[in-house]
Amino acid sequence: MGANRDLLIDIVELNAEIAATCRLVSDRVAFEPRAASLLANGMKIFGDRARFVQWLVQANAVLLGKSPLVVLASDDLQSLEDELVRIEYGELIA
Repeated sequence: MGANRDLLIDIVELNAEIAATCRLVSDRVAFEPRAASLLANGMKIFGDRARFVQWLVQANAVLLGKSPLVVLASDDLQSLEDELVRIEYGELIA
């Protein structure tokens, strides 16, 4: 029972961290057209909202182990834009 409780606590903490990052991204998208454009372009590239959201929250080796969502909340929009271009043209790096 303890292991399941610890897992649930980890999930809640992760969701709180993701929620905080989403608030930062939301603010950024509202005031920075480039960030909004990156989200729209990512949605177009993935063509499926669920797949795009999954990609946004997973750690990405090209982004130095950060999730695209965390990068979107930072000042490094160019690396995120570059990664989306690679995905669009099939240049996936594992």
